[in-house]
Amino acid sequence: MSTRATLLGDFLEELCAATDFTERFDVYARYITALGFDGASFTYVPSLFVSNHIHVSPIFFFFFYYPQAFIEQYNNEHWEQYDFTITELNKNNFAIKDWQQAYASQALTAAAKQQLLIAKTDYDIKNALTIPLKNFAGVSGTSIISHEKNRSFNKLKKEHLETLQI
Repeated sequence: MSTRATLLGDFLEELCAATDFTERFDVYARYITALGFDGASFTYVPSLFVSNHIHVSPIFFFFFYYPQAFIEQYNNEHWEQYDFTITELNKNNFAIKDWQQAYASQALTAAAKQQLLIAKTDYDIKNALTIPLKNFAGVSGTSIISHEKNRSFNKLKKEHLETLQI
């Protein structure tokens, strides 16, 4: 069996053995770094807030390589109002979001572009992916970050995107 298949098998086994969300997220975080990424966060916004356009800070889980100051600024400045990933989820677009590809597109608002620029320059989040989810309870997503420059990040993404989605 290949190293990649072994890693995925071990990951799924540990994930299934976890008894609660916090334990599952810890398993996910360990494997994110084993794959070569630098950090991850899980964000959740209840449907009540999304459907009624109530602006409340999302619920975040993250592990220590994810810049806590970024999360604090996000919450303090209510960036959920301008977050392109939440905007896309509200449009029922569940495609994986590559932050730098989004930044390069013409589709983002100036506020959304500013958020991504701050993430890159102030928090060294050179690249990131958000894997969105939506159910009756709300919208959520996992954001996986990297301090790698584009070429290295694109290689990581190509090699491990399927595993990240699982």
